[in-house]
Amino acid sequence: MVERERERQRMEQELAIARDIQHALLPSGLRQFPHLSVNGTNTPCLAVGGDYFDVFSLSEDRTAFLIADVSGKGLGAALLTTMLQGALSSMTIGTEPARLFEHLNRFLCEHSEVGRYATLFFGILDRGGRLDYINAGHPLPILLRQSQASEPCCEGSVPVGLLPGTQYASAQVQLHPEDTLVLFSDGVTEAQDPLQQMYGDARLREVLVRHACESLDDIRKAVLDSVEDFIRGASPTDDVTLLLVRYRDPSSLISAPA
Repeated sequence: MVERERERQRMEQELAIARDIQHALLPSGLRQFPHLSVNGTNTPCLAVGGDYFDVFSLSEDRTAFLIADVSGKGLGAALLTTMLQGALSSMTIGTEPARLFEHLNRFLCEHSEVGRYATLFFGILDRGGRLDYINAGHPLPILLRQSQASEPCCEGSVPVGLLPGTQYASAQVQLHPEDTLVLFSDGVTEAQDPLQQMYGDARLREVLVRHACESLDDIRKAVLDSVEDFIRGASPTDDVTLLLVRYRDPSSLISAPA
């Protein structure tokens, strides 16, 4: 019994270390960029999870953002998210997104014993509002424009690691100033109440439209509060991740006098 207790404590310590590492890899204190504002949150349902998001500059005029959801939960999924994050960070040195997605897909398919795949949405937003994106099987982002919700980023392909030989290509959407793109994992829409009913897309869109003109922080809180109220104390069954991106036209920003 003493040995079992010691082993349990060791496992808890290792999980705590893994949780701290995963948390440290998430962007903390999301800074604002000249042409966009961002806000996000990630809550794993276990000690560590298979969701993550990131935001990083590619140049002064182009900013990349992404959200990913690895199949499964727990430590195995968390290990794969770390690998994906390291690979995707190579885009800062000029790697073409579509070729990188094909490389990730080929690598995971060749190592099929891993038994994991991942959905990803990756976007690059420039100062003029042009959004180049690749959607690898992830839930469609919701675009909020003047209190209306739509899903313009509808082109996509299959998750990475699922089908060998899959080819990926970028698509384009033009954003308007103050447009807000809401990216989320299926842990939001598939959250279940005690009767195992799902939160669903319709509830999410209703909350987003109602709070569309508010700050990104207020929108994030409204969604999380709505999901929490819906599940009514039921234990989460999946990781919950939100990433909100609001385009701002740099030419319309007026600097305050010194």
